[in-house]
Amino acid sequence: MTTFEHEPYKKVIIKNLVHENLENFITQCNTRWQKDVFWVNGMIIAIPRVKYYDSEKEYDDMTNGIQYFEKVIFAKFLKYTPNLAQKNCVGCIQVLDYSNNIKFKELAKWIESQTIWNTVPEKTQGDVEIDE
Repeated sequence: MTTFEHEPYKKVIIKNLVHENLENFITQCNTRWQKDVFWVNGMIIAIPRVKYYDSEKEYDDMTNGIQYFEKVIFAKFLKYTPNLAQKNCVGCIQVLDYSNNIKFKELAKWIESQTIWNTVPEKTQGDVEIDE
């Protein structure tokens, strides 16, 4: 019989934490990454999927419970909505409600404790529509 075991990472290393305004956040997700983002604790979070473990050290770290993220992007977004789209944009982003996920709640709390949380992201021209 197969046994299953959940072994969460002991440590997550984030190389670049980026605070974006909502329009830039949506644009980046639509043009560069997956269409799913995560909502938790009044923010939306995107973790671009980047190939890791190109070196023996990173592979060893992974087997020892250390995860690397090249970039984590967040935008303050108080109320959950299942989809986000920009005006005149065909694609939309699916927003997954991860408010009950312990690890994402820990990540959100950590982001809120960082100095970057209190910064004002650069503004862009244009409006953002929220599809509900």
